[in-house]
Amino acid sequence: MPKQMVILVFGDGDELEALKDDAENLDNIVFKGRIPKQCIPSVLSQGYVSILHNSSTDLDKYGQSQNKFFEYLAAGHPILMTYSVGHSVIRNNGCGVELDTQSSDAIAQAIVSLCSLTDSEYQNYCKNAAECVKRYDYRELCNQLISVIKKFL
Repeated sequence: MPKQMVILVFGDGDELEALKDDAENLDNIVFKGRIPKQCIPSVLSQGYVSILHNSSTDLDKYGQSQNKFFEYLAAGHPILMTYSVGHSVIRNNGCGVELDTQSSDAIAQAIVSLCSLTDSEYQNYCKNAAECVKRYDYRELCNQLISVIKKFL
């Protein structure tokens, strides 16, 4: 477990000011602001865990297709998703933790749990993420689509 847990928050979304207000008395949360798209892989690769936080909707029962999710997966370390979806890439591939209940207590417990993993457990999540992301590579997906199209020609 890291000696000092620091949560870096990147972006400038609609909830930024509310988040800053909520974290006002916390010294281990640092707001870094928006970063250029080309810097995202470098920033993510230096993290220990990526947290994907979003509001759940009825559409989540079908899964998800967020750019952020696949960028986090490509970083090759565990993902904490603070909500659940019907078709869970995380659960199906063992590449992180997906919460059934989105609450501050559940999120805090999951962060502490992920930061308390043994090296072997952590490396297993990393390996699973690295293997999983290969299946979502554009070339792989195009090859699959071509294969399906050829079956009907």
